[in-house]
Amino acid sequence: MSDVLTHLWSSTVVLLIAIIAARLMPLTARTRHAVLFCGLAKFAVPSVAITASLRALGLDLTSLGRRSTGTVAIEWLSGPVVFRALPPQMTSRWPSVLVVAWIVSAGALAIAWAVARRRLVSSALSTASAAAPREQAALAAARVQLGLRTSVDVMRSPICEAPAVVRIIRPIVMLPGGGCDALDDAELESLLRHECAHVARRDNLLGLCESAIVSAFWFHPLVWMAQRAIANRREEACDEAAVAIGVDTYVSALSKICRAVVAPRLAGVSCMANAHLKERLDHVMSYESLRARALSHRLVVAFAAIAVLAAAIAGGLHAAPSSDSNDRYKLYFSVRPGDLPDRLIFSGRVVEASTGLMVAAPSVSFLRGSGASTQTVTEGRDVRIEVHDTGNSVSAVMRILENGAQVQESTYSTVPQADGPRNKSGRSYTGDPISLNLKDADIKDVIDKFAKLTSTNIQYPKTLQGKVTLNVTNMPWDQAFDIILQQNKLSYELKGDAIIIKESR
Repeated sequence: MSDVLTHLWSSTVVLLIAIIAARLMPLTARTRHAVLFCGLAKFAVPSVAITASLRALGLDLTSLGRRSTGTVAIEWLSGPVVFRALPPQMTSRWPSVLVVAWIVSAGALAIAWAVARRRLVSSALSTASAAAPREQAALAAARVQLGLRTSVDVMRSPICEAPAVVRIIRPIVMLPGGGCDALDDAELESLLRHECAHVARRDNLLGLCESAIVSAFWFHPLVWMAQRAIANRREEACDEAAVAIGVDTYVSALSKICRAVVAPRLAGVSCMANAHLKERLDHVMSYESLRARALSHRLVVAFAAIAVLAAAIAGGLHAAPSSDSNDRYKLYFSVRPGDLPDRLIFSGRVVEASTGLMVAAPSVSFLRGSGASTQTVTEGRDVRIEVHDTGNSVSAVMRILENGAQVQESTYSTVPQADGPRNKSGRSYTGDPISLNLKDADIKDVIDKFAKLTSTNIQYPKTLQGKVTLNVTNMPWDQAFDIILQQNKLSYELKGDAIIIKESR
């Protein structure tokens, strides 16, 4: 959920900047359209996908800011005989409900738009008739002027209120049933030049992408605002391509086609062609002066694309979790003062996440301000730990190799512990806090539970007997374990990653 929220706010900031830049900067409509589209496209570029792609190429930028917590505070409670873990915190169902509502609404909106578009295109094609030879000749001339090599056809349809381009593959320019008869040859050619500009710019394909983004982020008001602005700038950009044949000619054609369409219509019926006619005419009339002072289209678009990519990468770094929940192995460790004031002792447990079994118990002593490394090889698994004291904290890099190939690398950080409580021999206890309430519990049962809950390999003689009575709160688990052994006159020694319990003689 945090990744989604990070993506939303970063995309919102990028789109807001794009809207402001498109409104305030001296840009042609073509450039404004590109800037707005880049801002909207940021919503379709998940930061996680970008960082994952870079990681696949061997460039893991998320590790620049990743620091995982190496120590965890776990508290266990006990009854008279058995241990029980604290119950997990209740998780809210609202995030899941919101995600389901989001997906269902987005899917419904996308389907509704797809059905409406399909019906419109089907109706236009089913009622279409061949265009007049004059209209076909004007289309051919417009294609030549724009250098358009894509095959385009022209037809008439009585359901079309204004000229429009339908279909992405094999596009067709649909003209009103009789709306172009009032245009002379030059006016008709300038009008078809506008429609051919839509084909050259792949506007139908881009419009499909915009609809997909708006469907996915239907709840975002800025996305709807951007879609309307993009639609207006799209028409103005094609107007700019059409005025090359002559401003007066195109203005006259645009005015005539709107009057021809509106005249026979009933009151209350809107016409797509004149929805923003005044703004488009004003833009066409001022286009020459705007083009003279406008910023470079290629430079602005390149900068916008780079900015979107940089924002996506930055969002991926910000959203990178402090620890990878998909790690196969977890490292739990503590760093405590050594017997000498200038030394620190690193003690850790490497646990397989899927089974909870401890696979290594690395331990190493090192000087303050320096570092050390330790390596444990068991059953084809090579566990390597590099520890370094930075002064304020201690970082640990764990690398796991299986059959010679690295399968995981994780970075952790913690603050060295102060001297904890010591027993009579001067030992400092550094285990995670534990609360126990035991009365006449079987010693073997208690040891087994300690081994399971701490993921520690604890071995004891089969003949071991004894009872445990203990009531402590928030005591280091190794101190509680030491007390239990003392009660039963037991001792232990470390052999590799195992604790061997011995009966006193």
